[in-house]
Amino acid sequence: MTTYSYTPESSATSCKASGSYLRTHFKNTREVAAAIKGMKLQKAFAYLDDVKEHKRCIPFRRFAGSIGRTAQAKEFKLTKGRWPVKSVGFVVGLLNNAKANAEAKGLSYEDLVIKHVQVNQAPKHRRRTYRAHGRINPFMSHPCHIEIVVEEEKAKVKKAEETQEMKTKGTTSFGKRHTKSHGLCPRCGRRSFHYQKKTCAQCAYPSAKLRNYNWGAKAQRRKTTGTGRMRYLKDLPRKFKNGFRTNVKVSKASAQ
Repeated sequence: MTTYSYTPESSATSCKASGSYLRTHFKNTREVAAAIKGMKLQKAFAYLDDVKEHKRCIPFRRFAGSIGRTAQAKEFKLTKGRWPVKSVGFVVGLLNNAKANAEAKGLSYEDLVIKHVQVNQAPKHRRRTYRAHGRINPFMSHPCHIEIVVEEEKAKVKKAEETQEMKTKGTTSFGKRHTKSHGLCPRCGRRSFHYQKKTCAQCAYPSAKLRNYNWGAKAQRRKTTGTGRMRYLKDLPRKFKNGFRTNVKVSKASAQ
């Protein structure tokens, strides 16, 4: 009895089909299986028939090395595709087997969906090819195992209409907006205070000593006289003009 890697929810509404040691290339068959996974069975038959007639292609996503480009791959928003007729024939045979099993169980053909498709590598078949100067090189085939599970699609339940209580303010799917690493420093006022480290990259807050290096010419220009508030120096010329007088009440007339 074949062991499947996928267990359906209900055996009554699903059926299986598998093939072992199939003489078809593993990589091509894998791409065919990936193309039909999730399709309805009826739609998959129509698609594979079009591939046989070269009306549509099989998109190559994983094993896409040295694969030619075709305009038919635009359907899948890709550029590379092929028409592996031999692999398609084996997959169609297994789909017919699954369809017959479903009819024996009394399942509806129109509601069957390909829920699981898996392609595994089988032991390689060794042959030989003859090369120059009497040498012999290996010439191996790449067979595969295929397993398919189809299930009867459940009836879709309509979504309940949202009431005013169900609606939330804002968009909850955005999550927490922790996108900023630095903020304003309490001491120097620059946006260089690291939230996690709790230190300022500009003035080294909360350290008592200001961060200052004499080798930084640009840093000296940024911190030189006239770049700050000048709470004391801005009034110094007026105080010097008045002789640094104290405790003197100035009238409006003398001020004019």
